[in-house]
Amino acid sequence: MDVIKNISISNGVNKEELPKLISKDKVNINLSFEDVPRADGGYQIIYFLDSKKYVKNFGYYSNGVPTNSTYRLEIKKDTILIKEYLR
Repeated sequence: MDVIKNISISNGVNKEELPKLISKDKVNINLSFEDVPRADGGYQIIYFLDSKKYVKNFGYYSNGVPTNSTYRLEIKKDTILIKEYLR
């Protein structure tokens, strides 16, 4: 089984960190938007798999407010799949 380590998901101001996930693990994360300036921005995930660092930017927010979207991120051996769902 693949072990994904040192996962960090951020909106540029606040972040949530997980020490590790094992293949097929599922987790829900809700990022805080406290102290996010009234500006446009996006999200970023950083993680390590097989000692290699991966960085991926995704999504969007406007005026410091998240859109009515949720994101499903699926980390694969050689890529990350990101799906946006409108609420």
